[in-house]
Amino acid sequence: MPGRGSGRGRAPVPGTPGAGVNRDPAVYWPEPHLTLEPHPRTGPVLVTVSHTVPPERQAAFVGAMRAVGRSRRRTGAMRWGLFRAGERAHVFVEVDQVRSWGEHLRQHGGRLTGADRAVEEQARELVDGEPVVPHLLPADPD
Repeated sequence: MPGRGSGRGRAPVPGTPGAGVNRDPAVYWPEPHLTLEPHPRTGPVLVTVSHTVPPERQAAFVGAMRAVGRSRRRTGAMRWGLFRAGERAHVFVEVDQVRSWGEHLRQHGGRLTGADRAVEEQARELVDGEPVVPHLLPADPD
C-alpha cells in the first residue's frame, strides 16, 4: 500500500507509549579504567554498581531502578538484578551481566539514549555519594 512502510524512523504518534521519549544517542558513562587489557571477546563480563541509599528513599530507589533494569537489558545485558547488601542495609548493588568485554564497550559508546540517561538520573537523585563500579572479568579468559 503506498505510504506504508516498516515504520522505521517514524516518530511515535502523540499519546501512544514511546511518544516524547528521547531516543537520541547519549554517551555519558565514564570510560572504564582497568589494569587488565581484556580482548573484546573476553566474557562474560559482570558489572556491579553499588549505591548508598538512605532509608527514607529506598522504596523510591527500588521503583526507579526498574526502568534502569529495562534500559540495561535493552542495551545488551543478558541478565540484570538489584540486590541489597545483607551486611549494610543501606547499600544496593546492581548486577549486570554482558556477553563480552566488546559488548560492554558498545554499551558505553553508542547504545545509550537520552531516555536511558533520564531514567538513570532519576535513580541517582535518590542516592548518597558516587556509585562504585567494578568490572569483573573471567578468571580464566580462555
